[in-house]
Amino acid sequence: MNTRDGISALRGHWPEYLIEGWALGMFMISAGLVTTLFFGWLPLCLPELFPTSLRSTGTSFCYNVGRIIAATAPFTMSQITKRLGGDIEGFRTAGMCVSLVLLVGTTARNSRRR
Repeated sequence: MNTRDGISALRGHWPEYLIEGWALGMFMISAGLVTTLFFGWLPLCLPELFPTSLRSTGTSFCYNVGRIIAATAPFTMSQITKRLGGDIEGFRTAGMCVSLVLLVGTTARNSRRR
């Protein structure tokens, strides 16, 4: 039984919001496990396995691939907006909330004692 058949079977018995919540939960668990790799065994094992030049090449490759993927964000957002019927109000509100948080963070006084 593949994953698609399992989700189809769930759709017949469970409400849609539970299926979406399950998928989101599985994504969050997977993302958490992958994220913890950077703080667990990777810093211990990789320096001993690979020379410095190869590690720096891998780091720069991954960094730049991330930049290329991030460059597609405006096109992706325009496609999402088009599929939602051109209603961009939700994106505008979310962007304003994020901007407000960043503004407060940059203008807040440093409360650390000197």
